[in-house]
Amino acid sequence: MKPEIEDILVSAIITTYKRPINVLKRALDSVVNQTYENIEIFVVNDDPENYTYANNIITLIKGYNTSRIRYLSYKKNGGACYARNYGAKQARGKFIAFLDDDDEWLSSKVEIMIEAYEEGDGLMYCPYYINGFGHKNKISKGNHFSGYITDELLRYGNFIGGNSIPIILKKAFEECNGFDETLQSVQDSDLWIRIAKKYKIKYIDVPLVNYYLSTDSISINMNKKKQGYLKLMEKNKEFYNENPDVYSHKLIRYAAEAIEYGAIDNARLYYKMIPRSQYSFSSFVISVAKGSLRYLRKSLRDMKHK
Repeated sequence: MKPEIEDILVSAIITTYKRPINVLKRALDSVVNQTYENIEIFVVNDDPENYTYANNIITLIKGYNTSRIRYLSYKKNGGACYARNYGAKQARGKFIAFLDDDDEWLSSKVEIMIEAYEEGDGLMYCPYYINGFGHKNKISKGNHFSGYITDELLRYGNFIGGNSIPIILKKAFEECNGFDETLQSVQDSDLWIRIAKKYKIKYIDVPLVNYYLSTDSISINMNKKKQGYLKLMEKNKEFYNENPDVYSHKLIRYAAEAIEYGAIDNARLYYKMIPRSQYSFSSFVISVAKGSLRYLRKSLRDMKHK
């Protein structure tokens, strides 16, 4: 490792809410055991009114016997994005890296990403391993781009991944005002897009995160999804006005997802929003069929895991 790299402080922020302590410990262990050592660690408890849980977290942290880990909390539950923003305000590092309490980093994640950083990068991301519900160390697949990639993010969706995946330049995070706490979903996509509008994004082709599917991961509140989707499209309406085919494709995809989760009213809304000039009956039929098939598969899966 380059000597000058070792001096760069990275702030790791683990937000937790009602997670079993052994699962939180797995996440925390993965940060403590990084090959890159210049890391300050914040554990942000978003369930502060549960005093037993708070004490369990504090006891866990004390067991590491290191001053690198700090416990943070506040008076009452604020939500995941509030917790992340709260942790980021305490961060002193040049880079911020978030970790959901049920995921874990591979031991070389921070070292590899920091060494890959170049001036102008606002965010670095990578593939990750998917685990749970029939998956074991399945490597994520999909689009990946580097450079100024705002259009790609708006066209193809969030191929960067969830909050546990990237490392973010703190200056970029602050300039973009962090996570939008008014969004009820897709807060990560929204932030990545806003950073991409100002900075280069770097893809590192090495899986560096274990992402765990859980009942939290697969349960979807479709009304929250709708609020997030519509607000995100409104925020970026200039792009979608210039690319009506992309706009229509996204609405069709959202409708198929709504059908998959039984939110028929939401699906109708998305279809009504499709510009008539872009409406395709064949796309409509295909999306309904796909959504219905996924709904059946999901129902069978849910029955299996009950």
